[in-house]
Amino acid sequence: MRFNLVVILILISSISAFPYSKYELYCNYDLLQLSGEIAISQNGTLENGRNIGDIYKYLKIFSAAPGTPYCAAGIYWTFFVASQRLSLPQDSIPIPKTMVANDIYRFARINGIKKPYKANINDLIVWRRKSSYRGHIERVIKVGEKGNITTIAFNTNSIINGRKVEGVFIKKRNIYHPLSNLAIRGLIGFRTNNA
Repeated sequence: MRFNLVVILILISSISAFPYSKYELYCNYDLLQLSGEIAISQNGTLENGRNIGDIYKYLKIFSAAPGTPYCAAGIYWTFFVASQRLSLPQDSIPIPKTMVANDIYRFARINGIKKPYKANINDLIVWRRKSSYRGHIERVIKVGEKGNITTIAFNTNSIINGRKVEGVFIKKRNIYHPLSNLAIRGLIGFRTNNA
């Protein structure tokens, strides 16, 4: 009897623990590829104080004050710079111009196509703070097994020479795991004209 109860509880918790969704938006293939290259090229960009310094270029296109969180701004900036280099109109950028990670996810949920919850390179992964609009977003640059991914993350930290620094870094994540006090919201994928 006790064994059956444990099995039932495990099944219930596994069902309720999988609320994640993935939504797919259209993106020009060249824009998606170049924006990914630009994102990776930002690895190691450091803050000079709390959300200020070299990272201000991500906030500047929003006319945001120095010190503003910039994870979503950095993601948008990569698409913005890529669209300029490719001479594409701004409306070719597949995500909305916002500095709020969960606004990007909400946009994808409303405008995208629901897909199986599986990570691909160039996907965006979004976390959310409970009962808040605040969250975090990163771009997938490598996919491993069992939900493990490698991302390029804006507005995060790393240890360099034994010292914690803030900026843009490559991170190891899992599409099923929370990030500190942030719960997984879901994935945003992209379909292209090259598929």
